[in-house]
Amino acid sequence: MTQDEPPITEPDRRDGIRASVVASTLALLLSLVAIWSIAVPRLAVCPAIYPAPPGCTQGDRVLAGGVASLLVLGVYAVAVAVARTIGRTRTALLVGAPVLVAVAGVVGYQVTLYSTGFLIG
Repeated sequence: MTQDEPPITEPDRRDGIRASVVASTLALLLSLVAIWSIAVPRLAVCPAIYPAPPGCTQGDRVLAGGVASLLVLGVYAVAVAVARTIGRTRTALLVGAPVLVAVAGVVGYQVTLYSTGFLIG
């Protein structure tokens, strides 16, 4: 007599969902640190004239950092919500959620970096 092997079942999706949420959270945190590291202490971005040209004050950089942060947080919230609800049936969503948050972080970083112009001289 041969023993019947247990049927192969679908892998536990909860571990995949947890991994996706953890990876998305790490991408979010790295994005926010990068955005705010350039939003506040930025040196020699604009010409040293008074009054500063439009977009060259620290307030403008902080505003751009805030908008970029809200963009990344919004993408994170949607990606995690979709991964937790639909991710049980779609593996691509579990992989796509952290990638989407990382792409939003890169876009937010670029928006903040170039919000006050380019380095002169």
